[in-house]
Amino acid sequence: MWCIAPKEDAGFVCQMEAVLDVYKRPFDAEYPVVCMDETTKQCTREVQKPIPASPGQSERYDGEYERNGVAHLMVFYTPLESRRTVRIADNHASGEWAEGVRDLVENQYPHAKKITLVMDNLSTHSGASLYSNGTRISNHCSYI
Repeated sequence: MWCIAPKEDAGFVCQMEAVLDVYKRPFDAEYPVVCMDETTKQCTREVQKPIPASPGQSERYDGEYERNGVAHLMVFYTPLESRRTVRIADNHASGEWAEGVRDLVENQYPHAKKITLVMDNLSTHSGASLYSNGTRISNHCSYI
């Protein structure tokens, strides 16, 4: 998705150009570019039992549902490798983000010299979150 820059916002344009420059980099397994985003998803439970599919008829279910909480999804994806990891958590807390980055560094890319992590500027997405949550891996990532 593209964002249209606000008029006369040099900071936004500067950061957008930096991200676009990162996307132009060729693939390098020792210096992977990993994108990260988060979203929430409402969890629902069926109120009525669905009617099973039968020949010539697909399964039918009622539109009524019971709310069953909210799940937080954190996605790490590497476009040049067509690789994606989805983590599910209870919240958007900095500890959840720090744990996701730790997993990225230690388990997903253990042999990388440095990972460039492209993400939004949510307050929990920072090196400070790694330190405050005891995740001492910040020298393995650069953030953009």
